[in-house]
Amino acid sequence: MRAILINPFEKKISEVEIQNTLEDLQVAVGDGEKVLITVACELPNGDVIYVDDEGLFKPNNAYFTVDGAHQPFAGIGLVVGSTKTGNSTNARSSIAQITSMVSMLSRVQLIKYLANELREET
Repeated sequence: MRAILINPFEKKISEVEIQNTLEDLQVAVGDGEKVLITVACELPNGDVIYVDDEGLFKPNNAYFTVDGAHQPFAGIGLVVGSTKTGNSTNARSSIAQITSMVSMLSRVQLIKYLANELREET
């Protein structure tokens, strides 16, 4: 299955081929380690971005944001397509589309981002 890997540790977005199984999705998001995953956000074209469900609790030092998403995300993200019944399928998005909507953040940049968000809310 065609997927797009968002790797804020390497500040890289790349196309990957993975098997269409839950375990392969978990291992891709966990960078080789099986982790619990959750849908971080749905893109307008129906693609979804999976992230580590416990990523914010881990000592990550790399994060990313997605235009229109509700919060920054910790660790690796994986973009895959989604069918009407919720099954995973090939990603519809191109690397260029994902690159245009994703910003990579270090821990310091994350703190500045969140501080700015808090200022805008008050």
